[in-house]
Amino acid sequence: MKKKLLQGTLVDGKAMARGILDELAKAISGRPRHIPPPLMGIILAGNNHASEAYVRRKIEAASSIGISHTLFRLATNE
Repeated sequence: MKKKLLQGTLVDGKAMARGILDELAKAISGRPRHIPPPLMGIILAGNNHASEAYVRRKIEAASSIGISHTLFRLATNE
């Protein structure tokens, strides 16, 4: 029996992310003035350094295109 090799597609994730952020930035900047800017709500539970870094990157990306944020921190019950 012959094994079938799967062909993959190489995706440039950074370029794709930039394209998405550019589209969102245009939509946000083109909204009517009477509509408030979007707000990203984040709930961060515990004290995980990887989660902190992930959330920090999301906040930076959102802020760069005009999205504000509110961060809610929850303590762990250890």
